[in-house]
Formats: sequence, C-alpha cells, structure tokens
Amino acid sequence: MAPSVKTEYKNFLNTKEGAALYNKFKRILYGEPDSLIEYFNCNFLTDKFVPHREKLNICDVGGGDGKRIMQILGFLHKKYSKYFHLDLIEQSSVFCRSFENNLNKITPYSTVNIQNCLFEEVNFSRKYDFIFLIHSIYTLKDSNNILKLLQSLNPDGKIILFSNAEDSFLGALKKELDKGYSDKRFEINNIKESLNNFSISYNSYNFYTKWSIAEKDVYSRMLIILQWLSLGRFSSFSEHRKQEIFDLIFDMATSKNGKYYFKEKEEIIIIYGSGKN
Repeated sequence: MAPSVKTEYKNFLNTKEGAALYNKFKRILYGEPDSLIEYFNCNFLTDKFVPHREKLNICDVGGGDGKRIMQILGFLHKKYSKYFHLDLIEQSSVFCRSFENNLNKITPYSTVNIQNCLFEEVNFSRKYDFIFLIHSIYTLKDSNNILKLLQSLNPDGKIILFSNAEDSFLGALKKELDKGYSDKRFEINNIKESLNNFSISYNSYNFYTKWSIAEKDVYSRMLIILQWLSLGRFSSFSEHRKQEIFDLIFDMATSKNGKYYFKEKEEIIIIYGSGKN
C-alpha cells in the first residue's frame, strides 16, 4: 500500500534532518526576519484589527520552532503594549525543544504553554483572540477541524491561516513531488471548500513573496527546497525524474543579469468569530 503524505510529513518534521531542512527552506524564501510575517504585521495588525484588551489569548497551531509567532507577538507588544498568553501546539518534539530554548525572548510579556501533540489531540481550555495556522494546514485530518477552531474563538476573535495559494510555485512543485502517495496534503482549496460547505464566511487575501538566487547557487538552493518539499526523498529520485522537476522550476523562473528570480503566491484566510457579521 502506498504511504500517506500526511504521515510522512509529520514523521519527517520529528527528525533533526527534517526540522533543519524546513528552517533552511524558510530562510531561502523569507529570510530573517521572516518577510511573510513582516508583511502580515505591517498590513493586517492595525488598531482596528487588534482587540483593545491589554492581554490577548493566542493559539499557534503547528507553530514549529516558534520564531514566527514570536515575531508577531514582539510586534504587537512594541506597537500596542500588549501582553499575551500563548498556547503553542506542535507535534514535532524537535521544534518544541527549539522553542523552549528561545522562550526568554517573549517571557517578559508572555506566559507560554507548549503542547507537544497533534492538533486532533488538543483539548482547548480557553477562548482565543487570535488562532494562527502559519503554513501548518497540510496535515489536518479533515474539515471538522475548522469547527473545533471556531468553538475556541472569542466572539471578536479571528482565525488566521497562511498558505501557498493553489496556483503557486510551491503548489505546482508539491503536486509533482507528491505523486505516488495514497493521499494528498490538506491545502488551502480544501479549507475554502470546507468553509463554503459549512456556510462559514471568510476573507481571502493574495500577495507575492519574491526572491532571487545567483546562477552559481541555484542548484544547491533548489536542492534544499526540493529535499524539504519531497520530505527527504528527492535525492533518491532518478536523474531523469530530477531533471523533469528542475525543468518545471526553470519554466516558472525568470533569468536576468546572472540571477534567477522567483515568486510565490501566498494566501491568507481570515475567519471571524460570532461577534463579527
């Protein structure tokens, strides 16, 4: 029987190799500080968007090593003098340990509870102002998870999901690399289909992450991206199969002045609590 991509994804992130590859992949696309979070902070976290309470309850589902949520909390604390209770849910013990080692960066203004478990195993004990899923929807079991999240929102709370868009650079590569699995990753189109089926309203926003790679570095950098997206399998592909995938990559890139230029179509979905019409 063919393996499950969702199971393989979770298993790979529970290894030091998988966690390290994911962080290298993020740095290539988003840099440090993370440009995806910088865009969100500057364009979404307005006075109108952020609840006017001194302390906010935050939940980060699939929060990884915590760097992205710490960047968001740091921004909110600096701009709005907010304090936080953070529940970080992460199934990878490797990432949980990494987050624990960096907690001192936010503990002056945050209390933190780390739950090293799958989302499906969580029993939420509070209502949240913000629930984040930042590139972490791919292993959700089914659409009922959306209802579980909604039940954990304050009336004026918001669920905020980040993902590559369906017709994006990463979306095209994942479709190609995931051939042979018995299932598919839970993608943004599955989220939107579920929301429509449940008659849950939401807002969707698209924007682009752009990055460039020097010609001399393009193969080594792309190997990192492909090794991550393939969950460690790309190095074992046949040379013919590897070339097919590199051909796809170069079809989606622009070459100019000794560099290859890429862009990734991002999507943010915001679901509002019951207090929002």
